[in-house]
Amino acid sequence: MVKMPIRSFPEQRLARVALLLATLLSGCAFIERAVTPTYGPVDKVGQDAPGNGLSQIRETSEQEREALLDQPYIDPLTNYLRKHQNDTTPPSILSDVRRERDARCDAIARDYQTRAATEDNLQNYRAGYDYSCPQDVAAFAERVNTRTSKPELAQAAEEDQTEAAEAQRKALSDCYLLTSIKNFSAASKVCSTPAENGDTRAQASMGMIAYAFEKFDEALVWARHAAPESADASYLLGRLYERGKVVEVDRKKAAYWYQQAVDGGHRDAQGALQRLSSVAEPDDG
Repeated sequence: MVKMPIRSFPEQRLARVALLLATLLSGCAFIERAVTPTYGPVDKVGQDAPGNGLSQIRETSEQEREALLDQPYIDPLTNYLRKHQNDTTPPSILSDVRRERDARCDAIARDYQTRAATEDNLQNYRAGYDYSCPQDVAAFAERVNTRTSKPELAQAAEEDQTEAAEAQRKALSDCYLLTSIKNFSAASKVCSTPAENGDTRAQASMGMIAYAFEKFDEALVWARHAAPESADASYLLGRLYERGKVVEVDRKKAAYWYQQAVDGGHRDAQGALQRLSSVAEPDDG
């Protein structure tokens, strides 16, 4: 019988401790290998994903711009400008939108310039456009404030307009009367202003006055301004073409203008037309 060597108690204890340490160390290594992640290839940092570059930003901005310009309202343009004033929207896009917004504000301002400066119109202006066109609304408000704070000035302006209109009516009346009685010197003084302002009868009177003073070039100018609306001017053109004053003699044109005068009720035009028809055409041969 072979006897195993008997170890002392301290030796046995040391052996167990060594075995335990070996087991623990082996287990820790296994655990470390088990929980250590395996990494694949590292992605490049900062690389743009497909479709997210500057070109797509511009394309999107251009589409938004076209949609904004196609719609009829002003406030969406202002909203877009405020939203994108500090982002990456291309400056050219913002400039186009701002230009369109300002153009629409200008169009509205021109419309309100033709309206009366009343509180009702001011309230409507503010309600519709104060957000996008505040400067234009403020200018209209100033008109309203001036009118309401200085009613005496507004009343004086209306009185001046009334007096001017009355003076113009009197000048026209005097012009027609003095021309009809052939007081051409006095008529020329009162007919010139309404004639220059476009009154047809006054223009015809100025033509007749010029013809009477043998200023045929002026007579032609005034007659052409007033004919064919004025029968007097049409008759005067007929005489100028019949007699060859400033223009060459042209019987056909003379007959045409005499007929226009007849149609307009000129009392002497029918006789002039008959006289012209009774005269034989000159022989071209």
